Amino acid sequence: MDLPTELISYIMRFLTSSERHEASLVCKKWYYASLDPALHQSSVITLRASNSTGEKFHHLGQRKSPSLVVSHVDGSRDCGQVLEEIGHHLGPHLTSLSLRGSDVTETVFVGIIGHCPGLQRLDVSCCNSLFMSGNLLQKAEDREKVAQPLENVTSLNLASNRYLSDILFNRLVGVMPSVAKLSLASCNIIHQSDAYISADRKSSSFMSLSNFLMYLQHHADKILSLDLSCTGIGSEALHLISHVKGLVLEELTLKKCSGISNEGVASLVKKQSSLRSLDLSSVASLNSPSLIAICKYLPHLEHLNASEWSQLEPQASEYLSSLRHLKSVNMSNCYHVGLHHLCKGLGSSNSSHLVSLSLGGCGSVRDEVVLSLVKSLPQLEQLDLSSCFGVGDSSVHAISRFLPNLKKLRLAWCKKITDFGLLGLDQNAPVFITDNEATKHYSDRFTKSHSNMGFFKRPSFNEKILKIPEKEIQRLMDAPDQVNLTALTRLESLDLTACNHLTDICVSHAVRFPCLHSLTLSLCSNITDQSLAALAANNPNLVELLIGHCHQVTDAGLKVLVQRRRGLRSLDVCGCEKVTDATLLALGQYTKHLQHLNISQCGGVTMATAEKLQQQVPTLRSLQMAHISSGGSAFYHYQPISF
Repeated sequence: MDLPTELISYIMRFLTSSERHEASLVCKKWYYASLDPALHQSSVITLRASNSTGEKFHHLGQRKSPSLVVSHVDGSRDCGQVLEEIGHHLGPHLTSLSLRGSDVTETVFVGIIGHCPGLQRLDVSCCNSLFMSGNLLQKAEDREKVAQPLENVTSLNLASNRYLSDILFNRLVGVMPSVAKLSLASCNIIHQSDAYISADRKSSSFMSLSNFLMYLQHHADKILSLDLSCTGIGSEALHLISHVKGLVLEELTLKKCSGISNEGVASLVKKQSSLRSLDLSSVASLNSPSLIAICKYLPHLEHLNASEWSQLEPQASEYLSSLRHLKSVNMSNCYHVGLHHLCKGLGSSNSSHLVSLSLGGCGSVRDEVVLSLVKSLPQLEQLDLSSCFGVGDSSVHAISRFLPNLKKLRLAWCKKITDFGLLGLDQNAPVFITDNEATKHYSDRFTKSHSNMGFFKRPSFNEKILKIPEKEIQRLMDAPDQVNLTALTRLESLDLTACNHLTDICVSHAVRFPCLHSLTLSLCSNITDQSLAALAANNPNLVELLIGHCHQVTDAGLKVLVQRRRGLRSLDVCGCEKVTDATLLALGQYTKHLQHLNISQCGGVTMATAEKLQQQVPTLRSLQMAHISSGGSAFYHYQPISF
């Protein structure tokens, strides 16, 4: 039966993006069905201007995708023509445009913007060449040409532009009257304090705080979000910004603003009590008084990032219980977080909205803390416990049992985790107890040979799980009261970096998720080709795999992986000594969507084969090659191809 195109398009709405792409290759009718604009409302088109041609833009335009990222614009005439074609075919449907890191000229910028009448978000971060001359929008006709396309822009990103000045800033925001979200991260904002310099004087060489304050005063009724990270903003400047009349912020980001003090934060939160998102990460001078003030004066706060507050006192985390609407909290690398205080702060009934929790690097977090938290936070979707060295199998058991909605889990460098944790088994159960000392863990120890003094043998991996018959393990896992990691049916991302007690057994039996997109097993030295075959068979949506420094992985295992998972987009085999050119040949033959590949320190890979792979897989954006041999000599080569 010949189905109508509209019906095929409707059916494709229930497929993932990778599945939809595969379906579009079946026949021409299915391809046209895949171009339905309704299927691309959340998609982002990424184009490299340096190697794009006008032929592909017509078909891309039919998708009417609202978001476009353009990279590798080198300012040449050819790139200018490509951008003109991009604007002509894709511009009429765009609501979001990113030129991040592009060497775009003033003329080309005005030209492409003129084709985007519905633009709402504009990203020109790291576009230093655009601002270097100081002539951007200097001509009245240029301002008239972009005024209409930019009048509805609500989000403007000017981050990391070292040539941004008062005059250039005023020209840009002058044609964007509707901006509500503004980023000036990593722009050097000068705090003028000289009495003889008039506040009305606009600089052509730097961005001044006085000019920025004047802009805020005139647009206070519209500005809702500011990102001033890495700008050198101090407490005094923060006080002036927060006290602008009529300014009611909902989101504020101040990463790495080391000049901010506890007093500055207190002044901010008392005045801007409507804040819903606050990021003060990597401000090491902040501690308990800041967190207490935040919890006291921001009743509507939903997102809090207080990572790397190394001086935070243990009892301060208890005050988090007063934030009734908190959805995400990041307290990574807050080394002195108190165990019981943290449980009181996040484990109360007021934390029912919390969906994201990051405690990476908090050394005080142990199994008993994790058990208490996950019992009271069943709605969690993201959990980061990386580098929490006290976290072990009991924590994994609790996560598997009490967090059914989990989508992202990070357990990197939790070296106490073993196969028993992922499999949901108790290694102290009578069935697993033996008198053989060889069954104890030795995977993180070196042994010295007395017959060969001065040299160390490779560590021996005598994992206890390997002594147990696999049939017995399967029988115990199938018991009615057993819950293992596979209970997390919604899991999309899993990071098990450096969990070096894990073996093929747990990967084969416990790492099987219908929605898993990203998996990291780097530095898991027990992993072999058997694990790769199991991953390929049990994780149908896997597109990103990191297995760096898994020394037992070979070309044979990787070939099986890429044959079964042809939609693979990112692969990291850095430091896998047994990987050779055969893996690259398999990638070139079976993967047509590969975007990122890291083959650094793979001694069996040659430059010639790597260059051939780039020609075979045109989608490849990033290829990392360190210490790849060429003509018998080793050298360092790194070729990044940005997003």
